Amino acid sequence: MTSRLLEEGRARVDETLHKGYAPSHFSHNLKLIFVEDSRSPASLSMKTKIASTGERSARLRTLEPPTLIWWAIAFPMRQWSGGRKMSGSTFDSLVRHAPRYAVQAESLLGAVADDLDRFRQKYPFCEMLQKFLNKPITHCKVISKDTRTVLSQQGRYINLSGARYDCLTRLPDLLYHGIEESRKYQEEKNNFALISTALEIFVPTDPNKDDAYALVPIGTSVVWRILRELGIVE
Repeated sequence: MTSRLLEEGRARVDETLHKGYAPSHFSHNLKLIFVEDSRSPASLSMKTKIASTGERSARLRTLEPPTLIWWAIAFPMRQWSGGRKMSGSTFDSLVRHAPRYAVQAESLLGAVADDLDRFRQKYPFCEMLQKFLNKPITHCKVISKDTRTVLSQQGRYINLSGARYDCLTRLPDLLYHGIEESRKYQEEKNNFALISTALEIFVPTDPNKDDAYALVPIGTSVVWRILRELGIVE
């Protein structure tokens, strides 16, 4: 159940990235999670549903902002809110897995920026919501200016690492495919360049102190598949 829901959630996130704007349930989720439900329950079952949703919303508010944004896109309220079909154990499992699946969260910021701004203006006195909106959204380590000149503009990239050892044997084929899909490689090929500069090698001046490094461009259309193939993300 958890795996299926996570894959469905990832599909919704991918669709959002492709379209460039947030689905309608994103705003509904934020309101449900942060804005207090003022409805008067008409029955005991409704009272139970509201209470259960409140407990789950409180749990979601403990997530880091990027992960919560990913959640609000990945799972419509009809799936996770109290009184629905999702059991407590399934909800807990999704919350535990969410940070590992939310590696695309920073890429979603452009798609949800307008929605977040509307919420900021619509609920100026909702302390929980305003506190969330005022938190730093990015949480991945940004490549700093002292890394390599070509990647020196701060904020343009996020750094992901942690490949599984048993996946490294696939690295040559994956990197070759990634280079072929890169803009740099395609531009050189289309211009009939005799050589490719899509591979750069940095040799240390002091080999006893530093490793050598290879720098290759990877097409953004395949980068997430490569990351999954290497076990860096799930």
